[in-house]
Amino acid sequence: MKVLLLTGATGYVGGVVRAGLGHAWDITGVSSHASDLRNHIQCDLAQLDQVRRFPGA
Repeated sequence: MKVLLLTGATGYVGGVVRAGLGHAWDITGVSSHASDLRNHIQCDLAQLDQVRRFPGA
């Protein structure tokens, strides 16, 4: 299975990408907003301290 790190996962385009690719891709979503999406990480990529705490960083 292909793997995708999707920034802006809770936004409109992120929702369209998840709907279109979610069946064939293992998607981990990142956004600055809290979400109950599967495989979602809340992280504001403009904040270096949050990025440094990002899993696998």
